[in-house]
Amino acid sequence: MENSVQENKKKNRVGPHGVGDPDDISLRKMEMKLLIPQIRREYIKNEKCPKEIEEYQNCVLKTGLFMSPIKCRKSKIIMGECLEYWNDDDELTAKATKEYLNMRSEYRRTGINKENREKILNYLKEKKEQS
Repeated sequence: MENSVQENKKKNRVGPHGVGDPDDISLRKMEMKLLIPQIRREYIKNEKCPKEIEEYQNCVLKTGLFMSPIKCRKSKIIMGECLEYWNDDDELTAKATKEYLNMRSEYRRTGINKENREKILNYLKEKKEQS
């Protein structure tokens, strides 16, 4: 019994930094249900529907929270249609999945997550500019 537990622990810690196989493309349920939809929402917010979202936000800011359900109904409907359209798009889901797999693979290959990698690159860039 102890041998199989040790084998499972070793199996889960493959890769150069013990965080998984960089070339593995299988997805866990948590990744499919939480992380990939989060990336997809960021794509929608930043690339696909930014104008609609901004119009709705401006309307809410202009009219205030109390009157916004009445005054901003049209812009809310337009924003909702855009979000719904892109949320059901299979190509966007595939793009988000590919980006997630690339980020996970890079993390597993280097042991450094995206945020820390950006901090390191910015630090090195600043240091180079100072020299």
